[in-house]
Amino acid sequence: MASKLGKFYGIGVGVGDPENITVKAAKRLHEVDVIVLPEAKSGEGSTAFNIVKEYVKPEVEQLFLEFPMIKDVEARKVFRKNNADVIGAELEKGKNVAFLTIGDPMTYSTYTYVLEHISDDVEVETVAGITSFNSIAARLNIPLMIGDEDLKVVSVNRKTDVYKEIENNQNLVLMKI
Repeated sequence: MASKLGKFYGIGVGVGDPENITVKAAKRLHEVDVIVLPEAKSGEGSTAFNIVKEYVKPEVEQLFLEFPMIKDVEARKVFRKNNADVIGAELEKGKNVAFLTIGDPMTYSTYTYVLEHISDDVEVETVAGITSFNSIAARLNIPLMIGDEDLKVVSVNRKTDVYKEIENNQNLVLMKI
């Protein structure tokens, strides 16, 4: 008889304030067996974990995985696939695994790259988090849009014509600058 696979959670932890994580995120964090803590550089630690540590059960296993910010796209893909395999091995043991991400898991998050490699047999639940641009708007009491205005979120890179974006949009969020 095959063992039951664990469940994979992508959990957005907001942008720094432990009081801004959702009730759902807090509940899931207390239920999981393993928490994946992505690091840009090995040994760097996890800002995401520092945000949520009060919501995690003491015996949770912490799994630090390196996701380096390197220019070589193919090398980044290899790191992501290898890390997904490590996570998959934990899921195959029947462990419930949470992948922590700052902000929201579906907005410019490493979680989405790992999710591509998780087996279709694994049950996945993504728990939304507060994005940086929503958090900033709330702190400043500035609405992102009103009435029938539009809002565009743009990832800025060398090819982005920022002036054109400003000219052609009513409200604009520039990310990854």
